Formats: sequence, structure tokens, C-alpha cells
Amino acid sequence: MRRASAPRSPRSGSRAITAAPGRSHGWLDRPKRANCISCYGGTWSLTRLVGSAKARELYFLADMIGAEEALKIGLANRVFPAASFRDEVHALASRIANGPTVAYSYMKANLNAAVTHEFKELLDREAWGQTMTGRTEDHREAVKAFLEKRPPVFKGQ
Repeated sequence: MRRASAPRSPRSGSRAITAAPGRSHGWLDRPKRANCISCYGGTWSLTRLVGSAKARELYFLADMIGAEEALKIGLANRVFPAASFRDEVHALASRIANGPTVAYSYMKANLNAAVTHEFKELLDREAWGQTMTGRTEDHREAVKAFLEKRPPVFKGQ
């Protein structure tokens, strides 16, 4: 896998994990080779991405995995051909960056809360987010663009 890339939208803080086929990566072998444990919340994050059993396998065996396997287990979101990798990642990041960043901030908070909060609380959070985003300039632009049958141009306001 080509170096895993996590492009960030400068306005939304969104992440998309991408990989190139035919490449492998073994970042989990570093803690094993150095006789230390993972760091930066890797065990927490990986367990939530791939499940407890697969996270244990990845940490304990520290095998190299390819882009296709990373995609299959949910460690990567997309796999792009190596020849167009940079352009594809840039296009994906641009889609996120040009999206409704105010709404993204509420979505991201709700998705993060979904890990630990109850369903009813998430319904309340979503209703609050709908109310707040419905008051934005971006929402007015989205409605206007829909009526005019054109893509919206969001400004993050």
C-alpha cells in the first residue's frame, strides 16, 4: 500500500483514508520490533475500525497488508491506482473541502458521539444540528441551488 494518506479538509477536519493497490504497509510492526506497545490511541482507534479480533491479529502478528486487504477490513476507505493516486486523493479531498462544512461539523460531532451515546441522545443531537444548520447561509444557498437545478457553492457560513 502506498503511504496511507489522510487528506484533511482545511475547513472541516474530515479524514478519508486512501491506499494504492499492489503496495503493502506494516506500520503495526514498528511497536512489535521495538518491544513497546502502540501509541497515540492506536489500539482504541483500530479496534473501532476493524473490530477487536482483527485489531488483535494486526497488532500481534504485525503482518504487512496490501491496499485491497486494508479496504476489505475497513482500514482504508478507498483504493486508487498508483498512477493516479495523487490526483484521485486530491479530487476526494476537494469534494470534502467544497462541501457544506458547517453541516460537516455537526455530522462529525454526532458520528463521534455515536460511539458512546445512546440512540435517543443522538436523535436529539441530530434535531439540534438540523435546526442550527437550517439557519445558515449555506443552507439558504443549498435550497436556492436545488430550485435553480445547479450545484451549491458553500462558503462555510
